[in-house]
This record gives sequence, structure tokens and C-alpha cells, in this order.
Amino acid sequence: MDNILPDLDHPNPYAARKAICDVFLSRIVKGKGLDVIVSETGEEPMPTPWTVYELVKAISDIDNAWKEFMLIDMGGATTDVYSACANTLSPDTVLHGVPEPFVKRTVEGDLGMRVSAVVVGESTEELVKVVFAQQPERQQAFYHYLRHLTAQPDYLPRSEEEQYFDTLLAGLCVGYASERHAGTKKQVCTCVGNVDLQMGRDLTTVRKVIGSGGWLSRAGQFDIHRWLKYRELNDDGKRILLPNQFDYYRDSKGLLPLLANVARLYPQLAARTSIHCLTR
Repeated sequence: MDNILPDLDHPNPYAARKAICDVFLSRIVKGKGLDVIVSETGEEPMPTPWTVYELVKAISDIDNAWKEFMLIDMGGATTDVYSACANTLSPDTVLHGVPEPFVKRTVEGDLGMRVSAVVVGESTEELVKVVFAQQPERQQAFYHYLRHLTAQPDYLPRSEEEQYFDTLLAGLCVGYASERHAGTKKQVCTCVGNVDLQMGRDLTTVRKVIGSGGWLSRAGQFDIHRWLKYRELNDDGKRILLPNQFDYYRDSKGLLPLLANVARLYPQLAARTSIHCLTR
């Protein structure tokens, strides 16, 4: 297998990605009995994060108005963030670390709306304390709700309070997953003056964000602008490079994961249909 980093300026993840995909197809698919479906249909199933990644590439390649955008796919177990972005450095900025590809995907296994609900509460504890400041009993009720969701992943909220807890849980997943996906910047002093040291990708120029996955697809009243970038600086005092202003689109019909599989054979049709199906 090719070296994933042949030199510092040119990462090459494709061979490793294909090897991982081959393991998925040869072992996981067979272990779950999906090999029977493969033999009947003649098509191999692909992991959803991979197919959506390919769809994001297709949308970016085919429509200039969607050249740069973010997509957040939030499920019961994970929150996956995708971005298509040139990652151009602003003046007086130096990149620290390996250059990132135009299209990037991150999968957060501790941020999900049901199976991972308890872990979300643990991972986002500091922000939860801020949200429920001076409300210890309500905070405990929120954590009790998370435990209930993990035990019964098919549970739906039955009161206004539980609907609020669900919305808060979604906001925590969106905020933390987006922050982990984005790059950071801080000012450092050098012999030639102050410069900005950037790590990761700069998404501040992105003006379109898509919400997908069961909860985000249905949540027409969800204020994603409040959560996508819930703070300017991280715990280390570095600026978080997420967009402040953007248009939000929902995959309101839940079609993107299906169209992502079609994109392997019909990338243009899948990309254009995906854009057409979005709701603002």
C-alpha cells in the first residue's frame, strides 16, 4: 500500500481509504449477512459516510454555486461533518501541519442523538453546565433523559421539556462536531513580526450549510446558527475557523443518503437532484 504521507505537502490517503473499504466489504458485509443481498442484486453495499463523501464531491464539482459548502449528517450514533473548501490562507497567515484536501470528512463517534446520548453529555459537560447555570435539578433531569435515550433509542419526546432536551442534544452534537472538523488560528510573534498560525482548514468563507440525518431533516425550527459556532475561541484561546454567516438548507425529505448511493453511477443527476430537494 502506498505511503499515506509521501511528503509533508502532499498527503495521499486514497490507497489506505480503498484498503479500509475492501475490509468493510469482505468482512463486515459478510458478517452481517449482506453478502446474500450482494449475490442477488449484483451490487456491493457501501458505508454511508463514504457514499455521502462522494456525493459532496459531486455537488462541489458540478455546481459552481455549491463549490464550497458544509454538510452535517447527524444520526443516532455519530455526527458526520463534510466540507468542500479551498482552504486558502489569508494574508499574514502560516499553515502549521499537513495541507488538507478540498473535500474533508470527519466522523464523531461520541456525538449522536440516541445510541451515543450519554456520551454526548460527558463529552460536552462544560457547555452543559453553562446552559443549566443555576439550574442543577434541570441539569440532572437532562442527564436522566440522555440515559433514557441510550436505553431506548426509539424513544420520542412527549413533553415540551423533553423536546427542549432533544433540541439541546442536537445543538451539542452540531456544535462540537463542527468545531472538531474546523481549523484554528492564533497569533504568534516571529522575527519578522506577528503572524497568524493556522492549523486545519479555514471555513469562515463558507456560505452554505446542509443539515441531514433523521433529526436535522425534520427540525424546521432548529436554530443552527446558534450552535454551529457557539463560541469564537476554544479552550486554548485559539480562534475557531467556522462560518459566522451562512444560508442553511435541510434535507427535509431524507433523500441524501439514498442519492449518495446513486452518485456512484450517475454523479451529475444525483448532485443536481440533491440540490433541488433541499429546503431553506
